[in-house]
Amino acid sequence: MLYAGIDVGLTGALVIMDDTGGLLRLARFDGADFVSIICNDIKVFYQEKMSVAVEQVSARPGQDISSMFNFGVSYGKVLGSVQSLGVSPTLYRPQTWQTYLPKNDTPKGRVRLFCEAKWGLEPFIFPGCRVAHQGAMDAAALAYFHMQVSTGKLAPPKPTKVVKKRRAVRF
Repeated sequence: MLYAGIDVGLTGALVIMDDTGGLLRLARFDGADFVSIICNDIKVFYQEKMSVAVEQVSARPGQDISSMFNFGVSYGKVLGSVQSLGVSPTLYRPQTWQTYLPKNDTPKGRVRLFCEAKWGLEPFIFPGCRVAHQGAMDAAALAYFHMQVSTGKLAPPKPTKVVKKRRAVRF
C-alpha cells in the first residue's frame, strides 16, 4: 500500500511513501505545472493501491479576494487531478494532523522537528536550495499521519461540524 500527501499552496508539494514510512517520491510545486506532476507521479506509482491525503485549507482573514480566488482555483485543480485518476482523496485540516506532532512554538516548527527526527532534513533539500522545503515537509508529515490513521494505529479524526450562522437582527 502506498500513501501520498499533498500540501496545497504556492510552495506546495507531493510526497509518496510506502507502508513502512519510507519516502519514495518528493516533488515540489514551486513554479511548476503541479497538475502534470500529480498526474504523472500517481500514475507511475499507482501500480499498487494508493491512498491520497490532501490538506484541507480555507480562507484566512485579511487575504484579498483575488489571491483567494487564485488559491481556490489551484486547490480545485489539485482535487480534480487526483479524482480524475480514480483516487478519492481524504481531506485533513492542518489543526487535526498537526496535533500529533512534537510540541513547538509554531506549527511549522512542529513539522520540522517531526521530519528531522523521522527522516532527517536531507531528503527535503532540493537541488539548488540550501534549506529544507517547508511544503515537502508538510506533505510528508500529512502522508505519515494519513498512513497511521488508515492502518488503525491512530483513531480517525472526528468530522467537523457545520456551524449554523445566526440570522442577523435588524433594529
